[in-house]
Amino acid sequence: MTFLTVCLNPTLQKTLVFDTLGVGEVNRAREERLDASGKGVNVTRVLRQLGEDVVHLTHAGGRDRQLFEALCREDDLSLEIISCESPLRTCTTLLERATGSTTELIEPTRPVEADVEGRVFARYRELLPGVEVVVISGSTAPGYGDDLFARMIAEARRAGSLVIADFRGEPLKRALANEPDQRPQVIKPNLQEFAATFFSGEAARIGEHTGDAKTLDLARGVMQELAESGVRVVLTRGRNPALFLDNQGVFQEAPTIPLEPVNTIGCGDAFTAGFSVSFARDGDLAPAVEAGHAAAAMNAVLLKPGSIRESSRDR
Repeated sequence: MTFLTVCLNPTLQKTLVFDTLGVGEVNRAREERLDASGKGVNVTRVLRQLGEDVVHLTHAGGRDRQLFEALCREDDLSLEIISCESPLRTCTTLLERATGSTTELIEPTRPVEADVEGRVFARYRELLPGVEVVVISGSTAPGYGDDLFARMIAEARRAGSLVIADFRGEPLKRALANEPDQRPQVIKPNLQEFAATFFSGEAARIGEHTGDAKTLDLARGVMQELAESGVRVVLTRGRNPALFLDNQGVFQEAPTIPLEPVNTIGCGDAFTAGFSVSFARDGDLAPAVEAGHAAAAMNAVLLKPGSIRESSRDR
């Protein structure tokens, strides 16, 4: 199967492991690693590890671009990089073994120049012929328009590709405002992203792991409306069961796989990859969600984010 993945907010991911972590103290890590990351890179890496043919479209610039490319080559990733002046950001994960806590430090993203969007979109159109599945993930760097992903999805649908969208906010609303035959066939937000996109007030400010019945009832209502418009929704909820409407239009909850996690960063992206491969093959959401959970579980027991198996440098 041929995949094209898109992420327009790439990053370097620094992972530091501590026995204990003290705020305001000197903390010495006992393990560290650096990986190419960003939601789309993570999805691409897992798709590649699942044996799929995949090309990843992104932008990159600054002094760390060569390092980013080198790390992607180590993972056997095929990249299409649009050059820009915007430097790559570094995000840092702090893992505390004593408590099992994960702390994520996210650097701000620098804006891309005015001409980058046009060059990205032009290259995207050139890459589309022959692509069976398009997966668009994550936020965009400042400088991109809110309608870019909507235009990309419309192009992909006209080209006959299956489109799976894992992004939120105004870009998602714009994509869902497309004509029915130009919308993503599946969207895969987590509950926190879904609430922030479709709800207002207190309901919009919830955690990913919430089990609040009122919030879930609101979500089911929106999911039903989207399903009637031709858009399937898979709502992940962290450690709680994923929620979806099955092929018969009945709400189902698919439990996650119990485990002791090593690093949960990238689990949602691994889910997206595993889900996409299964759904693209037979169009059945239930086994695709199970495949997503399986990939997320494999990611969770590794230190490397967005990965389902160790690489040679990890052994």
